[in-house]
Amino acid sequence: MNAKHPLLSIIITSYTMDRFKDICDLFDSIKNQTLMEIHRDSMEIKSPNLSQSLPISTSSPIEVIFVAERSKELYEKVKEKGREIFGNVVEIGGDSVEIHRDLMEIHRDSTETQSSNLNKSQQISINHKVLFNDGEPGLSAARNLGIKHAQGDIIAFVDDDVVLFPNWAEEVIKGFDDESIIGVTGPALPLWEDEKSMSWFPEEFYWIISCTAWFDCNEKREVRNAWGMNMAFKKEAFELCGLFRNEYGFHKGLFAEDNEFSLRVKAKTGKKIIFCPEMRLWHRVHKYRISLKFIKERAYWIGRSRRNLKRTYRGNKDLLSPEHALLRRIIIRLFWDILKDLVRSPVIVWRKVCTTFVVLFFVTLGYCCLFKKK
Repeated sequence: MNAKHPLLSIIITSYTMDRFKDICDLFDSIKNQTLMEIHRDSMEIKSPNLSQSLPISTSSPIEVIFVAERSKELYEKVKEKGREIFGNVVEIGGDSVEIHRDLMEIHRDSTETQSSNLNKSQQISINHKVLFNDGEPGLSAARNLGIKHAQGDIIAFVDDDVVLFPNWAEEVIKGFDDESIIGVTGPALPLWEDEKSMSWFPEEFYWIISCTAWFDCNEKREVRNAWGMNMAFKKEAFELCGLFRNEYGFHKGLFAEDNEFSLRVKAKTGKKIIFCPEMRLWHRVHKYRISLKFIKERAYWIGRSRRNLKRTYRGNKDLLSPEHALLRRIIIRLFWDILKDLVRSPVIVWRKVCTTFVVLFFVTLGYCCLFKKK
């Protein structure tokens, strides 16, 4: 790894001013990241099992790349906010790219702090680039633009409406603790727009709101694919396998771009994608995400996309094993929970029953209608 390159590049994309406040909150959570352990003797940031170390004095351990599209106003506002949060501006070749620098503190482990005569923290700068995508529109195209400007050996992707846990970046790095790992993904916890009126939503259907409690796992394990709101890959994944394909994505193409890219990378490299339970973030859940219209559309598309996955990768008998496990959980656990709450919370139970019926009906419809059509 080149000492002049950041260790971790974080790519964020957005297209609407409606998300500007969310983006500001995300930037704040990035600024407040605690990063890798600073080793007292070497004074270097270690990257587990990447066989490299990052000297503090010469490199930033983190790089933030924001890609705006459609909205020039958003582009300008994010640049302005970048100055406020990340500091001074440096132009780097082109009107659409800027680097902002800020100082962030990397705190040592408390036991090391007690025994060390060094300062209690070291200051390390964050790089922040702002790009405008005026080419092919779409999430994959915007992320690909970010990848082309990324210098990190690990490239991470998060949605524009998430808030990172303070140790998120540290856990991303720790996730690559084995040379056989090409990608990592982690939990997304719901950050409700109105918790009181929304938190009844069943965990088994959190995939509708792009959260992960439906995936019942509290330890590191291999998974079929990374989840686009919280994922990272070694840079070599893109060098060996190409970029995201913009013809894939929610409500277009055969299935989601994170599914397609994950399966392509695993097939070509023979390496694994790992779920890391401590690589956590909060994902905002706006009220429209639990509306009947949104639930029906998302459930139908998921059913359709899973049928397409099965048809595309016919030789993989375990391809839909996560969905099969979830269906068993719905039958065994969710229905039982609904029965237990029937007397105590009849209104909530009715909502859960209706949601369960709608979700299962439209998932089945999407899956079976495609099957008949084909």
